[in-house]
Amino acid sequence: MSGNITIDKDVPIPEQSDRRTKYPFADMQVGDSFAVPEKQGRGAFTAAVNWSRRHNNAKFTYRRLSDGTYRIWRVS
Repeated sequence: MSGNITIDKDVPIPEQSDRRTKYPFADMQVGDSFAVPEKQGRGAFTAAVNWSRRHNNAKFTYRRLSDGTYRIWRVS
């Protein structure tokens, strides 16, 4: 099966790209928050959790507000 795959030697690994996020997690201090539309609420919180795991273990929480938006807070 490996007969169709060519093995290359001495190919340098490119620098890891600076992954951009549409959310401002890197700029947030404890107590900071931002709001997103209802459609983005859970996705934004999932992005916060994933960002936290890759970086400095910051903690985030979110709540659905009465106007239907979601607000995400950095709590540690």
